[in-house]
Amino acid sequence: MSLKTVTRLVEEAEIEKAAAAAASDETAWLNMARRAAGLSTAGRVRSRVPDGFPPIAPVDGSATAEQAATYGRMWWRVFKAAQSLGWVRGEVMRVESIARRWYAVRDKGGN
Repeated sequence: MSLKTVTRLVEEAEIEKAAAAAASDETAWLNMARRAAGLSTAGRVRSRVPDGFPPIAPVDGSATAEQAATYGRMWWRVFKAAQSLGWVRGEVMRVESIARRWYAVRDKGGN
């Protein structure tokens, strides 16, 4: 391994712009999840998942154990974000129940 030469310093404005874009993408992804979970959203909701975020998993249905694990992880991520962002308790409980349902499907070996 070798270190690469620094070609330029990143300006603070560039860092702020990138941080704002990342926050906007997370908000958009969470709004997509809210809509899928049947929760209210303000304004328009994107139809395409932002780069770097997992696809919005279904709320229910059948899946293999592997699919259910993936779905559960996605919904658990939404649940943890909802907790940290201070969503209304009922909304937090809704996404937690979706995640736990998928984990139950995974634990049964799928359905």
